[in-house]
Amino acid sequence: MAQAHRGKKGRLTISLTPETIKFLQRRRVEAQAPSMSAYLEGVFRELQARAELASYQAAATEYYDKLGAAQAEEESNWGRFGTASLSRLDD
Repeated sequence: MAQAHRGKKGRLTISLTPETIKFLQRRRVEAQAPSMSAYLEGVFRELQARAELASYQAAATEYYDKLGAAQAEEESNWGRFGTASLSRLDD
């Protein structure tokens, strides 16, 4: 999960319950992260990626929800064409 970080890091101090700390320590060991900071960096990167994906999905849903029937049909046809084209590449 650990990746090299370029640039200067900031410091963050937080207070957690003992149970939360034990949980995080177990997860860090399971993830084989070299430090708690490295483990938490990975967790936060994953959360950020999930949030970005959700944002992209919401934007795509909004786009397609606003299409008229003719536009939606054309997009659907292009989707089927693309899928068929890609499946031929696998053959």
